[in-house]
Amino acid sequence: MKHSPAPWRIGNKQERAVLDANGSQIAVLPESLKDDAALIASSPDLLEACKMALLFIDLCGPGGDGTKSALRILNRAIAKAEGK
Repeated sequence: MKHSPAPWRIGNKQERAVLDANGSQIAVLPESLKDDAALIASSPDLLEACKMALLFIDLCGPGGDGTKSALRILNRAIAKAEGK
C-alpha cells in the first residue's frame, strides 16, 4: 500500500487540515476532531518507527517476556496502517 508522500503536517483551515510533503490536502477534520490532526499527521512517522522497532527486535532475538507481546502489537499496528 502506498500512501501520500511523507512527511505529513498540519496545515491551514484553523489547524484542521493535514497536508502531505507536496502540500496536497490529505484530510480536513471537523472542529470536533481538530485534536486528532496531529495524530493523523504523524501516521507515516509512526509506521516507520514500528517497522524499525520490529526490525531491531528481530535482529536482537528474544530478549525477555515482553518480546512476543511487543512483536504482536507492532505487527498489528503495521498491518492496520498499511490497510491489511
